[in-house]
Amino acid sequence: MIRMGVETIVEVGPKRVLSGLIRNMKKDMRLVFVGDAESLDNCGKLFCAA
Repeated sequence: MIRMGVETIVEVGPKRVLSGLIRNMKKDMRLVFVGDAESLDNCGKLFCAA
């Protein structure tokens, strides 16, 4: 994904396992975690801000 130019990763689930692995590979990658209703709402605001 890094070679493909991906700049943001959205992880959905109960824990931040993938986010931790990705952060170890590329510290400046933008990581968004969605684990509950509040974080889902925040994610929507982040990507749908006009």
